[in-house]
Amino acid sequence: MISRRKAARIAPYVLVLGIAALLYRSASGIDFFAPAGRIGPDFWPKLVLLLMIATCVYEIVKIGVFARGDSVGGVLQTLAAAPPADEGLPPAADEGRSYPVLLALGIGITVLYAAVVPVTGFFLTTTLYLVAFIGLGRYRRLWLALGVSLVGTLLMVYFFMKVAYISLPIGVAPFSAVSLLLMQVMGIR
Repeated sequence: MISRRKAARIAPYVLVLGIAALLYRSASGIDFFAPAGRIGPDFWPKLVLLLMIATCVYEIVKIGVFARGDSVGGVLQTLAAAPPADEGLPPAADEGRSYPVLLALGIGITVLYAAVVPVTGFFLTTTLYLVAFIGLGRYRRLWLALGVSLVGTLLMVYFFMKVAYISLPIGVAPFSAVSLLLMQVMGIR
């Protein structure tokens, strides 16, 4: 027998599970025949819904079967409740401070990114945007920020264009030459 508290914690997952199952049934009605070797437009909604269903089933089983006592916390709840020790690091001098100028600059470069990406292309603009955003976050290891931005952008280009078949802006000349070369190297048509 499940306690009332457990039942109350399970109820939202049961509701979302039911909605996801109905939406999956609806997505199964999409009639589209994908060319050989390609996925159709029904793939992504079904994948997201299956992941949602799996997550709900996991949480229902975790709370209903494996819970001890009234509270069941996940990894994130545990970390939020008791952050790890600083391991000898000095306390952060600016903990709890806000940075409205950095926030405004972050919003500004995001708006600039949206305006410039059609001209300079996704790859160049996103790489520079990520480096700038990491820099605004006061991370000072420039080479690591550049490496993370470059690798992250390459992964996004590959996933969007090669896996999900989503067109990304290549930009206008001379910027489009970089995008076209990158697409050729990555085997993207």
